[in-house]
Amino acid sequence: MNNLLERLGGFAARRHWIFIIAWLVILGGTLWARHASGGEFVNNYSVSGSGSALGQDLLNNDFPQQGGYAGMDLVASAAHAEATSGAAIVVAGGTVVVSILGLYVSGVAFVGALGLAAAIVVAITMWPR
Repeated sequence: MNNLLERLGGFAARRHWIFIIAWLVILGGTLWARHASGGEFVNNYSVSGSGSALGQDLLNNDFPQQGGYAGMDLVASAAHAEATSGAAIVVAGGTVVVSILGLYVSGVAFVGALGLAAAIVVAITMWPR
C-alpha cells in the first residue's frame, strides 16, 4: 500500500497542473450541479434527541437571550460570540500561541517553522478589529 501511495504521490507531484485542473473541474461541476438543482443552503438542521439538540433546547429554555443562535449563520454567530466573550478569547488565544511556539524550540527547523507560522496566524486572528 505504501508503494502505491508513493507512486501516486510522485505522479501527482510531477503532473501537478493536471491535478489542479481536475480539482477545479470537479469544483465547477459541483457548483453547476448545485445551481442547476436550484437548491439553497439552510442553517436550521437539527437531529432530535441528539446531545447537541438537547443542549440547545436547555439553553433556549434556561437562557433565552443567550441560547438563540439557531437562526444565525456561521459568520454572525462567530461575531456575536467574539463580541460577548471578552477576555476569555484573548486568554485562550494567548495560550494557543504560547503552546504552538513550543514547537519553535523543538530543534527541528521544519517543525519550528510550522509552529512559528501557526502562531502568527493565531495571533493575527486574535488581533482586535
